[in-house]
Order: sequence, then C-alpha cells, then structure tokens
Amino acid sequence: ARTLAESDTAILALNDGEGERGAWVLGVVGEQTEGLRRISVEAGRGVGGTVLATGRPFVTENYQGDSRIGHGGDDWNREERIVALAAVPVFLDGGRRGFLQVAYRSPRRISFDLVEMLERLAHHAALAIGNARLHRTIKEHMTELRAAQAQLLHSGRLAALGQWAASLAHTLKGPLAAIMGYAELALRRIPPTDPNRHQLETIREETSRLDRTIDRQLMFARAETDPPEPLNLNRSISEAQVDFTAFGQMI
Repeated sequence: ARTLAESDTAILALNDGEGERGAWVLGVVGEQTEGLRRISVEAGRGVGGTVLATGRPFVTENYQGDSRIGHGGDDWNREERIVALAAVPVFLDGGRRGFLQVAYRSPRRISFDLVEMLERLAHHAALAIGNARLHRTIKEHMTELRAAQAQLLHSGRLAALGQWAASLAHTLKGPLAAIMGYAELALRRIPPTDPNRHQLETIREETSRLDRTIDRQLMFARAETDPPEPLNLNRSISEAQVDFTAFGQMI
C-alpha cells in the first residue's frame, strides 16, 4: 500500500473480533514509525476509529484542521505531522474489522482512484489474513487430532495390557492353588516339631498372599459394566468335590 500510494507511512490495524470495540496496529511501514507498533485504536475516535465504527473510507487532505477528526484517538498522526491521509475498512470473517491507512507528511491530492485501489488492497489483505487464520486453525486441529490419536493408541495398548495381565493372572492361579494344596497336605502329615514345618508354613502364607494379590488385580481389571451372571451353586460344589477327590488320589 505504501509503495502503490507513494505515501510516507502505511498502517494495518485489526480488532480482536469483539464487534467494534477497537483495534491494534499490527503492521506499519515508513520512516519514524517505531512508536506506532501495537498502538490501540478505539472505535469512534480519530480516523482509524471512525473507519472501525462506520465501516466506510475516510479521506482528508488537511488532517490538522479537519473538524471531523476531533481530539484524541489519533495522537500518533499528530506526532508524525501528518497532513493528508486515506483510510479504508478491512472486513474479516465473523464481523471482525480493521483498517488500512496511508498517510503523507506533505500536502497531497487524494484521488478516488487511490481510495479504490486501497479498498482492493484491503480486500486482498482480508483474504490473506483469513487464509492464514484458517491455516493456523487447521494446523491446531491437526495437532489436537494427532494428540487424540496418540491417546487412543495408548488407551488401546493399556487395554491390551490389561487383558494380557488378566489372562496371566488366571494362568498363575492354577499353579498357585496346587502349591498351596501340596503345602497344606504336607503340613498335615508332619509333626509340629519337624524342622521343615516353618519352611512349609512360609510357602503356604506367601502363595496365599500372592493369590490374594492376583484376586485384587482381577477385580480391578474387571469391567464394571459387565452384568452379573447366575451361578449354579450345587454344580460348583459338585465340581469342587470332584476336583478335591481327584487331587487326593494324586497324593
């Protein structure tokens, strides 16, 4: 805009998307313009604020004496000794607004063609800003999607690990039951004074403790949504008696 308008300064300001509250100067080019960066522009005050509030271009060839501008809101233009300027609105998505301004420190005739050119530039700037924001939004969503996918894979691995642990626990309970059974039978056959009795009691207690630990892990891993299943108590007792008889015959 500064190059095409052959202006001393050019400013791009955008608001924060909250209607017509105001805007921040996001970009500025020209000599002696460092102080213009990140200046707040209040809607309705000064040239930029008027463009924000009305959504229409503002042109003046006598900035210092233009009664439409009033006091406040454009102090930086006064400090920069601006004489003539043109500002056009920038319409963004979702009602966002901003303005594009070119300014001169010496008298300048501002033509309708110049204002029309600035409006075209503002339109292209809005498209570019919208595309940049869309790209940023897509990038953020992709990052969130990758994080969700990673979490899903992690949850799947944890679920598979839980199933494997439950299967392993069921597998271990069989040998543990045999060890506890043999230790119990051995304790019944040896006298209390036998020197090996303490070792057998330790085996029984430690295997029993391990069995309880496995039971707790299985209870924790069991899905709470699983419906309870009916149990045939008579059949379970009969099966236990058969297993105990077979185990006694083995001994």
